[in-house]
Amino acid sequence: MRFIGCCEEENALMLVVTEYVANGNLSDLLHDDNLPSPLDVRLRIAIECAEALAYMHSHMYTQVIHGDVKPGNILLDSHFHARLSDFGISRLANTDKTLHTKNVIGSIGYMDPLFALDGRLTAKYDVYSFGVVLLQLIARKKATTVVDNVNIVYAFTSALARGSGGVRGLFDAEIASKDNMKVVEGIAKIAGECLTMEREKRPEMIDVVERLRVLRQKASRQDQASQRSGLFSWVRKNKPAPPASANIPANILPSGMCRQFSFADIKAATNNFDESLLVSDDGFSSLVYRGKIYGVRTKVVIIKRFRLRGDRWNTDAEEFYNEIQMMSKHRQCPHLVPLLGYCTEKDEMILVYDYMDRGSLFAHLGPRSHRLPGSGV
Repeated sequence: MRFIGCCEEENALMLVVTEYVANGNLSDLLHDDNLPSPLDVRLRIAIECAEALAYMHSHMYTQVIHGDVKPGNILLDSHFHARLSDFGISRLANTDKTLHTKNVIGSIGYMDPLFALDGRLTAKYDVYSFGVVLLQLIARKKATTVVDNVNIVYAFTSALARGSGGVRGLFDAEIASKDNMKVVEGIAKIAGECLTMEREKRPEMIDVVERLRVLRQKASRQDQASQRSGLFSWVRKNKPAPPASANIPANILPSGMCRQFSFADIKAATNNFDESLLVSDDGFSSLVYRGKIYGVRTKVVIIKRFRLRGDRWNTDAEEFYNEIQMMSKHRQCPHLVPLLGYCTEKDEMILVYDYMDRGSLFAHLGPRSHRLPGSGV
């Protein structure tokens, strides 16, 4: 996370100024916002956090031990890229010396149990904490969750010791599909190695990064194959006029960071499609409204409502799904308007985009944009 500045005036505790991150932290995403969290996004967050730790452990002149790696300290920007934060209890460590401390550091559920036994603080402390984060990413359960009367970390490591089949019951159903299972099991294996109670057998973060990257590439190839085989098959095979929300296979819905809105959400956001909120009407395929999505953070959005014409239903539906696919595929590009979600309920096809408060380039160029080049008029 980028540090901007600080203030220590007026006999006050120092104030630290950092860049603003629009999407809160990983804990919000996993446990509070109830947003879809596809496997690809979770893997990217894990990789970016691991890269930050690898840099601190292996690429800095003096090694830095973070000491409090947890979802609450992994912030997410507007494109859901991870930013590791809160270095208040971090330690500088010469790699040729053993660092001991009597002070308790870290957060409950993420502290290395071996640290409580011998007080040794090494980079493997962060590795253990990162293992707990990986477990949360694949289980979507808090570190303090109790499973069968034991802590989830203990339940996970015990199940993993019995084989990959024993741990599958802890996986989040949203990502534990048949196609993803090998990748999720690969993440579980890395998490188990990070959580081992033999400190020297825990992997280096630089190795964790490479292994996670390989898993993400594998998941990406599987996702692309699934999209190619199923994206338009339903639209082309069905005749006009089935309800838009009926019998839509899951593999043609967005694979990116998209939320599925209910039609009630959309009506509330647009005050039941109030004409005063209408931004544009092309008179043919869609109407565009400005609206507000209410939740943990109220957000101004643009809502694109497709007109579904009986004689062109399949064409309209194909355009709708093509737009979802294209925007999801290129969601990491900072120069595209972010697609936030969609609605396929009540015979509707609706897309929800981030609101651009400065409008369009056309609006700023004004009537002068209609002048002929070199005409001066």
